[in-house]
Parts: sequence; structure tokens; C-alpha cells
Amino acid sequence: MSEELRASILRVLPNTVALLVVAILLFKKRVSAEQIDLVRPNSSKTAIAIIACFLLYVFGIEVISSRLGFLEISAWHHSPLSTIIRLIGGVIVSPIIEEVLFRGFVLNVLQKRIGLHAAVIVQASFFVLNHN
Repeated sequence: MSEELRASILRVLPNTVALLVVAILLFKKRVSAEQIDLVRPNSSKTAIAIIACFLLYVFGIEVISSRLGFLEISAWHHSPLSTIIRLIGGVIVSPIIEEVLFRGFVLNVLQKRIGLHAAVIVQASFFVLNHN
């Protein structure tokens, strides 16, 4: 396995493992979907619209950030497999696990213990720390 591929896998692995743990907990009914605010869309059309809007939003933010000089983009020198792994990890796995953990699990647990407003502040602080 090349060093590039290994680095891509290691970059995606923590969130993938966390997502698998959440899926197992849901499957074994140790955690309910309601406890982590997972709500099934009303229809397939709604689900597709949500996904499409999310992808357009991510793409738009990247383009705007790049044009304003906030985002440094260098030449992409990754293999196709490494690129696919990084895209799946960065665009699909990471946002899902962040939503489930931070806005689902952490926010719900904190809300019961310290109230909604304080929970939102603490949860948002954890979210920011995770990204810095």
C-alpha cells in the first residue's frame, strides 16, 4: 500500500469507525434514533433534495472561499483511489458523524443536564474545538 493511500485511509478512518459504532448501537437498540435526532425524510424526493442542496452548498462555499482568497488550493497530486477515499470521508462520512455526535448525541445529553441555551453553547464550543 502506498504512503498516499495509507494517509488517505488514516484521515478518514476515525470518523468511519465512529459512524460504524453509531450504526451498531442503533442496530442493537442501545441508542434510539430519537435520542440522536435522526429523522427519516418524508419521501425519497425530499432526501434527494436535501443531499443535492447540501452538495451544492459545500461546493458553493469552496468556490466562494477560493475566490475570496480564504482557501488555499494547490495542485492535486493524489491518485484516483486516494481522491475517492478523501471525498467520501470529507463530504459524506465526516458531516454525518459530526451531526450525529455533536447535534444529536452531545446536544441531547447536555440539554437534559444543563438546559437548552447552555447546551447549545457547550456543544458549539466542542464543535469548534474539533475543527481547530
